[in-house]
Amino acid sequence: MAQQIYTRKELQQGDDLALETPKQLRVVYRDVLNLKYLYYMLHDWFLDNGWVTSREDPDFPETALIHRDLSFGGHIVFRWRFKKQSPTGALYRWHLDIDCQVLGLKSVETVVNGQKVKADSGEIEFFISPALYMTTSRWDKNPLLKVIKPILIKQVYRKQIQEEQRLYENELWRFQEALKSYFRLERYLPERAAPETMQKMNLTT
Repeated sequence: MAQQIYTRKELQQGDDLALETPKQLRVVYRDVLNLKYLYYMLHDWFLDNGWVTSREDPDFPETALIHRDLSFGGHIVFRWRFKKQSPTGALYRWHLDIDCQVLGLKSVETVVNGQKVKADSGEIEFFISPALYMTTSRWDKNPLLKVIKPILIKQVYRKQIQEEQRLYENELWRFQEALKSYFRLERYLPERAAPETMQKMNLTT
């Protein structure tokens, strides 16, 4: 819903603990594509995975959609700002920034199954920026919990935090797999990808 959109100011309020998450990832594709289909396919992925309740405005957290016609082709920018409560419960909150730009967008014709079809040509670039928070600020309202919070995080919740990080990493890899599937990149399905596999996946940090 509309309240799914967040601002950076929200992340600076309170004492919610920022947990370690994968670094920002970059995906680049240069070739023929159907931009409209990709746009709606990604909307549906976030809908199917519980990040939003609808892909229709004003429910979808799109903070920018810019289209410029330049001499070398169209330039499109869109930014999405997602947040959701973790599937494990209210103790964890997931954030995901998707920044995309398309350069040199032009209409072309290509052949599919022996027939000419209209398509788009250009360079599309995605920046995927995750953030994971443990909602511990409410603990500060309890004097005892506030004092023992460091102990709870380091000892009592340590394994749970590791599991939460693993769950979120898997979610990110599944999103990347959806992109790769569309772009027909080499398929590789790790539960957790090692850094050396990123080049193989056409992904860079």
